[in-house]
Amino acid sequence: MLNKMLSMIPDAFAKTKESNFGKLFVLLNQQVTDVSSTAEQIESWRSINKAEGVVLDKIGSDLEQYRGLADDEIYRLLIKSRIIRAQSSGTFDDIIQAICATVNCKATDISIIAAVESEDSNLNSDPLAVVIERIPLGALNAIGMNVGTFTKIVEHSVVAGVRVVSINLEGTFEFSENYNDYSEIQGFANDEGTVGGFFGDTYLDDGVDLPI
Repeated sequence: MLNKMLSMIPDAFAKTKESNFGKLFVLLNQQVTDVSSTAEQIESWRSINKAEGVVLDKIGSDLEQYRGLADDEIYRLLIKSRIIRAQSSGTFDDIIQAICATVNCKATDISIIAAVESEDSNLNSDPLAVVIERIPLGALNAIGMNVGTFTKIVEHSVVAGVRVVSINLEGTFEFSENYNDYSEIQGFANDEGTVGGFFGDTYLDDGVDLPI
């Protein structure tokens, strides 16, 4: 920008930073650069992925998705989930898309069926219910979201009148058929707990902590 300004000085005058015109353009260039930088920052803050603090609160408020106790990282996921859920028609694909946006996992990590298709007699008696057969518990752990909050989000992803009767959260721990097998992800933990698999869970609750 500064070089372009200097090039616009008539040939009859010196086109250097040290000249009177040059000194004026140096000051002007700094002001233009500062204004441009501020404008770029404001524009980036409009992005859910980059907004922080009060700015992110404003984005969430416009969508009627409030922060509650969530930090910025989880709040971004809640806002994205809110947008997708608002557009959802309640199909299994839409529910999966909302879950993926919430816990940042892949669609292939999730399996959903109608409750009447379940082999569990305690679940298949309700024609207006769904079962989340598979969702990786590690995805929740990675973002620090508790199971109760996640359950509440899933319940708000289905159409009105349809219940989520069961959610199976898959762990990573497995027993091996071979004695010498070793896996940091699937095996026993060390004393520090820095490696090792973890158990899954089946959970359904009212959900708390965050205003979904």
